[in-house]
Amino acid sequence: MIISSQGYLNFNIVNEKIKELTSEGATEITLPTIKVGEYHILIDGHHALEAARELHLKINFEDIDEEYDLDTSLISHYMDRDYYNVETSKPAEYIFYSVF
Repeated sequence: MIISSQGYLNFNIVNEKIKELTSEGATEITLPTIKVGEYHILIDGHHALEAARELHLKINFEDIDEEYDLDTSLISHYMDRDYYNVETSKPAEYIFYSVF
């Protein structure tokens, strides 16, 4: 399972990523994760992830380093909300609907 605790998205950055991916003719993206026990933490690329979802691109995740300690990693990679399953959740909807 791919997890993250980053909920904040700057939609200006997402729109820039959409333009960038479109101009490159991208059909898929690969985002970096680290393996932590049975989980993989998305450590970068949250704006690119949202852009790829909007463009219906194939999204790949790739572990970039060795396995890390679960407790230490969950604490050190904590951002601004509870950890969630990246593959089944859409932070942009959470942000949008939580405002209203």
